[in-house]
Amino acid sequence: MIKGFKNELTEQIADGSVKKG
Repeated sequence: MIKGFKNELTEQIADGSVKKG
């Protein structure tokens, strides 16, 4: 459960990083 949550959180951070570019 924590692993999946961490994966989702990482995806959100990566998406935000791409948007900030």
